[in-house]
Amino acid sequence: MLCVMRSTGLCRWLPTVLATCVFASACGADDGVGAGGGTTSESTLQVAGSATPAGTTAPPPPTPSTSLTDTAVDTTTPPSRERRPIRSEEPLVAGSYRSTAFVGPGLALDIDLPQDDLVALDSEGAFFIATDATGAEVLVMVWQVDNAAALEPTADLIRLADQEYARQVSSAVPSDTLAWLASRPGVIAGDLTSTELGGVPARSQSFTFGPFDGALPCSPADTAPCHVLIWAPSTGVAYSLEVSDGLLVTELTVGGHRLAVMHDVTMNPELAAEIAASLKFTVFPHPAAPTDAMPLPFAGLIEPGATYVHERSSGGVWLVPGAEGVATVAGFLRDRFVRFSADGTECGSLTDSTQGVWFGVAEATDGVGPTSAEIPADLAAVITAAADLRVVAGPAPVDLGDVEGVSFDVTPVGDVDVLLAGSSHAAIAGATTRVIVAPRTDGGADMAVVTRGTACEALLAGLAFLPGAER
Repeated sequence: MLCVMRSTGLCRWLPTVLATCVFASACGADDGVGAGGGTTSESTLQVAGSATPAGTTAPPPPTPSTSLTDTAVDTTTPPSRERRPIRSEEPLVAGSYRSTAFVGPGLALDIDLPQDDLVALDSEGAFFIATDATGAEVLVMVWQVDNAAALEPTADLIRLADQEYARQVSSAVPSDTLAWLASRPGVIAGDLTSTELGGVPARSQSFTFGPFDGALPCSPADTAPCHVLIWAPSTGVAYSLEVSDGLLVTELTVGGHRLAVMHDVTMNPELAAEIAASLKFTVFPHPAAPTDAMPLPFAGLIEPGATYVHERSSGGVWLVPGAEGVATVAGFLRDRFVRFSADGTECGSLTDSTQGVWFGVAEATDGVGPTSAEIPADLAAVITAAADLRVVAGPAPVDLGDVEGVSFDVTPVGDVDVLLAGSSHAAIAGATTRVIVAPRTDGGADMAVVTRGTACEALLAGLAFLPGAER
């Protein structure tokens, strides 16, 4: 599925039908099941102050930023659990809002809306504010650049949902986002300036989009040349503009995350600039996480020898070692899990217990077998009770850094893969799978799953879980 956001057009599903869609319910809200069977979670865009609501192709490997210095920002107060979640597709009243869906609970984005009836798209890697629920006028966008993909100027949006075609026309967003935009055909770049946004040093540049050879329309119903810019493969949101559109783009790095803030300078420049200027960032680093660790990308290859922080667990953070040939596989729409692959085959996962339900049944089996509301801290009983699993080793203690976990090696009894838990990697028939349970301070347990004998097994050597420090 693909959703195209345009500052002068509508949000459309491609390629099956070209029909207008509701701005966030079609492009950013949960559909009830995440990729791989994740459970539903509510929007994390939340009201602050007195405001109240009015009612998968993986991207290429991330390119680490070399042009900007990461700057510490507000790390004072965690997001309040008293803030009410809202549905992003509903019009918002003027007020202050917070999102933690953008990159996970480790980074909050605060924004002020000066007028009623604006709407938001609040999802992994892409954050939008628009004037109405069709997305006809997008005012402000924030992109998590390392989890976005740069599209070729002549990419055909109609074909972008074709995974093979998408691989051919997309690449990693370069470390210098502004230089990349300025180099595109038909783009007229203004002066590069040093600035700050939300107290973070940044660089900004204005861009005007003109005609260029080979340009395609954004959809069959259009005639104007289309500038296809960027998309977030984890959620299928793409962004394009037409000739004569203009943007001011600000590039900055916050908490290790490369961000690009884009706001409209054509249709409603004063309102867009006011909203963009209100952006504030709050980083909630785990106090025990290494300062040189990099955020684990939503998708793309990870680097051997590097240490990554998986920030999306609500009960702590995972430290994940880089491994040769291993890539993260995108989660989908606010699910707090990640899956790993090697040679195009999934071979591991990390799952937050609040979004995982234990199954332990063959995928072809009717029903769900032994389950719990959350992945239990003591999995021994449910693992041994699962008729479709055979325990070949364990339970055994495993050092997870700050805590001692417990591991089991299991294999399916039959010749059918066994679904271990929602959002997790399955136990593969004919292979041995290691299941590691990591205790949390809130009484639950996160879970790591790795297929033995695959490249993902290298992740186990330095895998650690740092519980607590809720963010």
